Amino acid sequence: MNYSLNVLKEIEIKANSFEIWNTITSNKKLSDCLKMSVNCNLWEKGQTIYFNGFINDLKFSDKAKITEFQQNKLLTYNYFKSGSDNFTELSFSIKRNGKNSSKLILRGKGFLDADDKIHAEKTWAGMLQILKTEIEKTHHNNV
Repeated sequence: MNYSLNVLKEIEIKANSFEIWNTITSNKKLSDCLKMSVNCNLWEKGQTIYFNGFINDLKFSDKAKITEFQQNKLLTYNYFKSGSDNFTELSFSIKRNGKNSSKLILRGKGFLDADDKIHAEKTWAGMLQILKTEIEKTHHNNV
């Protein structure tokens, strides 16, 4: 793994940090948004998150170990792809921009190579857009 390869993606979401946090740490909401099974028995440091689903009709079973957990602010985990001992460190932080606006920031490091980093950048940009759409839809339905 090359830990000098880093990715930084961020997106503005018209919702408060509490709503964003409740989506990125909810098995059901995250599963619905990402169209896969996301399961964590207890969202806290030291716990394991399981990601299961299909990509191009191929089943995957990934897992992550939570390394940092600061309620409504920071979630960091080491993400292990199916059957690998190598991991990518992912960190989600939330910065409040106003009463009903926050920035979701995704940092990643530890990629196999430059191609793996480029693939992650594209995938994560799409994932952040999906999260934004779903969180804002839920937020506006609750206003």
